[in-house]
Amino acid sequence: MNNGNGSKIWIWVIVILIIIGGVWWYLSSSSSSTPSTTPTQQTNTTSVTGANPNDDSDAAMAQDATAIDTQMSGLNSDNASADQGLASQ
Repeated sequence: MNNGNGSKIWIWVIVILIIIGGVWWYLSSSSSSTPSTTPTQQTNTTSVTGANPNDDSDAAMAQDATAIDTQMSGLNSDNASADQGLASQ
């Protein structure tokens, strides 16, 4: 009869360990998806070389428009990445 009680104890120990492992796994997986509260600094990858801020010529305006379009494309990419990050949570 004593052997039956020993088996029950081992079964309960295994069940409790599985439950503790499941809770630990759930908490570790849910806490890793929380966004960090530390701000990240974005670096500016686009730069306009040779542009004179006082230049009003058509070429300078076209160069500025190209730089703005490039920066807007980068903003759209960042926005898509942020949306994807929020959607995955």
